[in-house]
Amino acid sequence: MNKTSGIEIVKGTLHFEHDGNGFVCRELRELPVLFGETHGTDKVDEAIKQYLAGLRGIFEPRYGSRTERDAVPEVERVRLGGLAFDEIVGSIDTKDLSLFQKLMFWLSDWWYYNVALRQKCNFDYNKFDFYGISSKIIGEFVLALLPEQIQSVLGKMQVAGTAVGFGHFAILFIDGVHGRSGTVRRIVTDTQLIELHDVSGYTYLDITKEGKPVARSVTSRGGERAFFDGVRLMSHDMFQTCAPKTVVINGGYKVNSTQCTIINGILFPVIESNDAVAKTTGAFMGMVDFTNTQALESYALSEATGTRLKVDGPRVFLDKKELKPIGVFQPSSVHLLDSGFALYDWSDFHEVMNCRFDSVLVIDDKKDWIDQFRQAFGSEITHLKEVQTSSREEALGAIVNGKPEVVILDMHLSDSEGFEGLWIANQLFANAFGGRIVIASSYPDEQLKAMTTLIKGKVWAPGKNIDRIRKLLGSTNWR
Repeated sequence: MNKTSGIEIVKGTLHFEHDGNGFVCRELRELPVLFGETHGTDKVDEAIKQYLAGLRGIFEPRYGSRTERDAVPEVERVRLGGLAFDEIVGSIDTKDLSLFQKLMFWLSDWWYYNVALRQKCNFDYNKFDFYGISSKIIGEFVLALLPEQIQSVLGKMQVAGTAVGFGHFAILFIDGVHGRSGTVRRIVTDTQLIELHDVSGYTYLDITKEGKPVARSVTSRGGERAFFDGVRLMSHDMFQTCAPKTVVINGGYKVNSTQCTIINGILFPVIESNDAVAKTTGAFMGMVDFTNTQALESYALSEATGTRLKVDGPRVFLDKKELKPIGVFQPSSVHLLDSGFALYDWSDFHEVMNCRFDSVLVIDDKKDWIDQFRQAFGSEITHLKEVQTSSREEALGAIVNGKPEVVILDMHLSDSEGFEGLWIANQLFANAFGGRIVIASSYPDEQLKAMTTLIKGKVWAPGKNIDRIRKLLGSTNWR
C-alpha cells in the first residue's frame, strides 16, 4: 500500500491521494456538481417516477392467512398494495436532498427498511427488475458523467444498490447473473473506487457519517458471510448471516451477525440477546428462518441500541459500561490497481482473550489458588467473588445464593479426598443451575476427563491451568 499522504498518484486519466486508509479520487468529488449542471429536474423526476411505478407493483397487503389472501383476486391485491405504497411514498420528505441525492435515495433499499410499509405489505422481488432498471438509470444519469476509464472498468456490471446520507453516496456494482455467479464487486463513492473479490449474494449497502460504505455479502471464507466497512474486508466463523440491519452510530456503525456484533471493525458478543435475526444461520432472501415481525423487531432493537452506544477510539460503551471485545479486525491492505480501483485484501483478525463474563465465583480450599486466579482475572471480571472453604455445604450455598455465570470449582475441598466438587456439581444440576461449571483441580487431563463422566451435566475441565482457563473464559463457543 502506498501510505504517502499529500502526494498525487496518477493512474491513467485519474488522480489520487492517499488519506490513511484508502485512495481518494479527485474526479469523483466533481460528480454531484456535474450532475446538477447536466441534468434538469424534470428529466430526473420522471426517471424516479417511472422507477417507483415499477417498484409499486411488487407489493400487496399482508393477510392473516394464505386462505384469506387467496380469496382476494391478484389484481385487487396489487391495487391495494399500490395504494399503501403511494401513501408511504407521499409521507417521505426529500425536499432537503439535492437532485442527485434524491435519485440515489429512491434507487436505494429505503422501502426494505420502511417499518410502516413492511407492516402493511408483503413484497415479491421477482416482479421487478431491480438491477436492470437501476443499471439503466445510473448508466444514463451518473456513469455517463464519469471519466471513460471508470466507465470501461465497470463495463457490463449491474447496479445492485445505492446508498446516500450525511453528504455522501455509494453505488454497488456486481457481475454475474444478479450477483450470484460473479465474485467481483466494485463500489463507487463520492471519494473512492473500491474493488472486492470473493464476494457475491447479498446486495445490502449503507453509508456512514464518515462517508464509508458498509456492504454485506456471501463469501467462501469463514462462516460464508462477509462485511466490508470501507476500511476492512472482514470474514469470521461467526459470520453466518447478513440479515440484521446496519445502524449508523456516533463515531461509526454497528451491525449484527450470528450471535455477534461488529462495531467499527471490533467484534463483540451480540449486544441484543433477544434479536431473533441475529440467531439465524445461512439466512438468505426467500429462505429465511425468521418472520417479518421478528425482522421489524430486530430493526427497532438495533436502532435503540445505537442511541445507547458511545465509541471512544477502540473502546465501546453501552450505557457507560465498557463492552468486552472478542477481537479486532485490522485495516485491510489496499492496492491501487492500474484501473484506478483500489483492491482491498481480507482483514487480519486479532483475537482478544478477555473474560466474557461479569460474575465468576471461585471455590477452593487453598488460598494460593484463589490469589493466583484473582491476580490473573481480577481486572477483567466485574463481580469476581471467592470462597475459601473445606465445607461442601458452604460452597453449594454460596453458589446457589450468588447465582454466578461461571463457577471455578475445585474437586477436593478437604483432606479426606472426598471429591466434594462432584457432589456440588451434581447438586447444582439436580436443581437446574443456570451457570457454567469449570472444574479446576490439579489432576492430569486423563483423570479430569474421567471425573467429568461422573457429573450429570455439561462441565469443562481445564484444570488449574490459567492459560487454558483464560482461553475458555474468553471463548464465545462453549462446546
